Amino acid sequence: MSELPPDASINISELEREQLRFFLADGDLGTTLIELNPSLAWLSYFADLNLQQKNEAALAAWVGKNLDSVDAVREVVARIHLFKTDSARILDHQLNAQRDRISLLLTKCWQLIIRHIHNAERGKVQNEWFEVLPHIKRGEISPEMLMRVTRMLTPQLFVEKRYGWYEEPEPKLERPTDILSVKYRVEDGVSEADFFSAWPKDAVAEVDAKLIAYLTLALSLALADAIDVGVESNTLLSISDIDVPSVAAHEQNAYREGFQPIVRITAELWSRLIRKDVEKALSILHSWASN
Repeated sequence: MSELPPDASINISELEREQLRFFLADGDLGTTLIELNPSLAWLSYFADLNLQQKNEAALAAWVGKNLDSVDAVREVVARIHLFKTDSARILDHQLNAQRDRISLLLTKCWQLIIRHIHNAERGKVQNEWFEVLPHIKRGEISPEMLMRVTRMLTPQLFVEKRYGWYEEPEPKLERPTDILSVKYRVEDGVSEADFFSAWPKDAVAEVDAKLIAYLTLALSLALADAIDVGVESNTLLSISDIDVPSVAAHEQNAYREGFQPIVRITAELWSRLIRKDVEKALSILHSWASN
């Protein structure tokens, strides 16, 4: 058997070490995890041994016994790649069954983790950009295709391990972002350059205007979601300000992700539209001004 990770002794008692040696040798990982409920610090060890590949449901059920723990949230987020679609289903079931004993803060954290798993797994199987790309290049821009483009460019929520320059001895935990980091990313990593390399410059004004309307609504909904999560604000510096330092084309937008593609694509489409149909462009501008 592989050696125990060097940092395991920090979080794991000697009794747990002996128990884990025993059940790893026995091979009945799922049942023993539920019965012993060892420290979730062992997630990194299971990842090193690739044990999660055949025991995803067992790992998720084990985590489900620890939903009332801040440390459990941190350990799972640090190794979020171990958890797939079945994990999200199991965690959601466990969360619903334990709502009465889990704080609102931790409930929100687990909901964000479940959303991340769904978004990550959906992105792996869809590859929507590569499906949409040939249709756009051929000028096949139907309402259904515009909806797919919009969905593809809408930033989706993901969670990451929270880092900081320092930590207070006993930090006050009030929001999910005090425990984990929340990011928004575009599916398939499609950039402004990727989009406009395919989108026809001679698209009729009505099509440009319709896509702008779709993207505007999607952006509004994504920002409202980010406000609800606690990473966006209408008054303070927040995630969209960091992602989009400039709405206009500018070098400082380089290497930006998240909300940057949808904002820049919408702005550039409008710049094209005003050269095609001033009335349509001004109508959209007035709707933006009143938003």
